[in-house]
Amino acid sequence: MRPVHLILILLLMPAACTTVVEPDPVLAAQITPAQINAGMRQPAMDESLVWGGRVNLVTNLRDRTLIEIRSYPLSGKRKPLTDRPSSGNFVLEMDGFIEPAELRPGLLVTATGRYAGMLSYREQAQTQRLPRLRGSGMHVWASAPTARSSRQHPDVRWNLGIGTHGSGVGVSIGL
Repeated sequence: MRPVHLILILLLMPAACTTVVEPDPVLAAQITPAQINAGMRQPAMDESLVWGGRVNLVTNLRDRTLIEIRSYPLSGKRKPLTDRPSSGNFVLEMDGFIEPAELRPGLLVTATGRYAGMLSYREQAQTQRLPRLRGSGMHVWASAPTARSSRQHPDVRWNLGIGTHGSGVGVSIGL
């Protein structure tokens, strides 16, 4: 094999391994919070829905917790695709107390539940009306490790190279 062919193969290999994550077509066909807010579509009361996105705000009431979420399309694994345009905000209503320090703003969640109408509430000087999902389940996605936490141990790699032209052998250690 000529060196030029080998170089072309090595340059094109990463492109062959690239994966593009597309939204799940079944979940993408669901009514979105943005469609409800715009009056384009209206789900039936108690319609089962799966929505997900990024946590904006957690508010604990006496017997339940309201979680305002910025919605995004979901992948086939039901993970919010935050590189896609948002599909509006919604409020997830869960029974009981949820610790706001554990469900902090910015975390990704996927919620299953039933449509429970619109919820009006005051945030600062504005009144908002958002679709409400009466939650039956919620998955909190693990946050991505920070640069500091992902490199707690040195990354040591051993490499062995054998040359065919000019007979060379080398060993290297990379950190």
